[in-house]
Amino acid sequence: MDNYKRDKTSYAIFILVLNRLREQLSHIADTLRIPPIALAGVFIAVFGSLPIILIALIAFNNTQPQVIILVATPTPGGLPTAGVVVQPLGGAPTVGPSPTAPANPFDVGGTIAIALRRNGHTNLWGLTPGKSGLIRLTAGPWDDRDPAWSPDGKRLAFASRREGNWNLFVLDMDSGNVSRITNDGGFEANPSWSPDGAFITYEGYADDNFDIYLVSAKGDAAPIRVTRDLANDYAPTWAPNGRSIVFVSYRNKKTTPDLFFYNLDEPDEKKAVVQLTDLTLGVDEPIWSKDGRMILFADADSPLNLVYTILVGPGIARPIEAAQGHRPVWTPDGTGIATAFNQNDREFVAAAALGAWGNSAPVAVPVDGRIEGLAWTHAPLPPLKGSIAQASSVSDAPLWVEKSAKNSTEPFYNFVNINDLRAPYSAFSDRVDESFSGLRFRVTAESGWDFLQTLDNASVKLNVPAAPGLPFENWNKAARAFDFSQAVVNNNFAFVVREPAGTRTYWRVWVRARAQTEGALGEPLKRIPWDFQARFSGNPIAYDNGGAPLAKVPSGYFVDFTTLAEDYGWARVPSTDTWKTFFSGVQYWHFENRGGLTWAQAMREVHPANAFATATPFVTPTFTPTITNTPTITLTPSNTPTATYTRTLTPTITLTPTSTLTRTPTPTSTFTHTPTLVPTRLGIPTITFTPSITPTRTNTVPPPTEEPTATP
Repeated sequence: MDNYKRDKTSYAIFILVLNRLREQLSHIADTLRIPPIALAGVFIAVFGSLPIILIALIAFNNTQPQVIILVATPTPGGLPTAGVVVQPLGGAPTVGPSPTAPANPFDVGGTIAIALRRNGHTNLWGLTPGKSGLIRLTAGPWDDRDPAWSPDGKRLAFASRREGNWNLFVLDMDSGNVSRITNDGGFEANPSWSPDGAFITYEGYADDNFDIYLVSAKGDAAPIRVTRDLANDYAPTWAPNGRSIVFVSYRNKKTTPDLFFYNLDEPDEKKAVVQLTDLTLGVDEPIWSKDGRMILFADADSPLNLVYTILVGPGIARPIEAAQGHRPVWTPDGTGIATAFNQNDREFVAAAALGAWGNSAPVAVPVDGRIEGLAWTHAPLPPLKGSIAQASSVSDAPLWVEKSAKNSTEPFYNFVNINDLRAPYSAFSDRVDESFSGLRFRVTAESGWDFLQTLDNASVKLNVPAAPGLPFENWNKAARAFDFSQAVVNNNFAFVVREPAGTRTYWRVWVRARAQTEGALGEPLKRIPWDFQARFSGNPIAYDNGGAPLAKVPSGYFVDFTTLAEDYGWARVPSTDTWKTFFSGVQYWHFENRGGLTWAQAMREVHPANAFATATPFVTPTFTPTITNTPTITLTPSNTPTATYTRTLTPTITLTPTSTLTRTPTPTSTFTHTPTLVPTRLGIPTITFTPSITPTRTNTVPPPTEEPTATP
């Protein structure tokens, strides 16, 4: 097992080295104007020596941390224009943590705002490490995300669709009052405050295009449109000098975005915008340092979830690995970096001093849910008032309840046939049929059409052989998997975005909303989907890669089906290692609900032991004639708690104490320590953490008032 893990790490490093080599060669070719054929010869020569380079790199990382010396080149008397000068590795002094940086980054205090997805919705929570547990700041059957603190830490801006469309709101921490500051029928998100707290910049989607906007923090004036380029501009962050904004854009005419600088003092947009990076990374989530010298950003396409920094100066910037994770933020004192970190399907807020991620273990605080946004202010959390006090005592109602009846003899559970489902065999195990119906109803409500009415497969017969290259342990045979129709992707009713993770490849499915004129359903895409048909276009590169990215981001509004599926217990599976040459191995359409069971256990629940142990002809299951066409789900869960969650976390590592705020009947997570991350190389920490979680649920929820209907 150790050798396997080592091989995976080596492979990931190899891919990282290869990508960086490609970036450097491309930059050299552009600078020196080398013909493509000459560049290809250089690449072949270098590629032949990659094994030696890789061995040397691994040996180097085993002896000392990777360091890069940063040399700032400021612009005297004015705004920075763009760029960084990088001094290569060598005998020069290394970059390390600031002398003023605390040993534990969480000791700087303040309050961390977290957009946390639990039980089908995303709400805002507050965390003061070492002083309190998670405190709920907003609550409701909607999504609140993209938290951003005002400079004084007394107001929290965020994006929400609590009133239908995605708009911007501000939560006053002292009073607990929430005010809306945008009122547009489109999509507004990702707020960032001006240094004086008077204005907010944000991304807005209108006329099938993302642009950057400004609005008064009081919401008492119409928004101002800053950019008007035909390319998508989004994720703005305001510079500490107050006169410039950095944002992400596809203005580079590539299939990957870059960072761009906007000078607010220049009235001509063409002159005001300067390109900061020229990368093949999935640049996203930029944020300025407090001194305005550096910009932190995440790589959405990185299989290692890397976070980078660049220095602002003249020329095109080169990124430097700074951390691992996503949703990066600076600590309030500017000496450290915090990220949302996932390991073994467990979410953490991880933090370490700048330059220390490769030298020492970041400190991590575990959270219950999926982190979809972070913000950290120096201000402490004030006494809870108004809507905050109300939200702090709210617990989530369960999304669905499984109404299964156990038989006294094998098979212990029946197959349940869903009569209006179009599939070769439209049956699920009695243990997961309500979760499928709940998911189907939810996707219908959010997209406006019944995406899951037609399936390529639900359950399959026992004697159906697995496709070549796919595992024999087919979860469709246990009636705990489904494959949605690939026709919806082939006809552009849905798109899939590639998401590499380590050595594996996953896919995120976005379902096109029926309503495309406003933001009442879904949200716009920012990532370019994958085009599998490009493999047959005659392009040899696309053929070898199993396809290629689309030329641009599709316009319109889409629903994140993958996230909704996970909310209801249905997890995507990674593609096989042969997916580029063997299309069945892609499996972007395949979702499973294993319920913590092994395949053999799941099979024993719905099949007699002698039926699947011999892998002989299929035994026709006994169908329960009732259908779950009306799923047991509500899109408006009551704030009245119907369940109490009790989790006991017993880590096996040294942790930083964090007290738990007890508010009945708020679900609580009881833990006494904060895990420590142990890095393997710069920006690639791992968590040595073995929690034991015992949830207890009592799930009841009223049925919906309408059936899922409508077909695209």
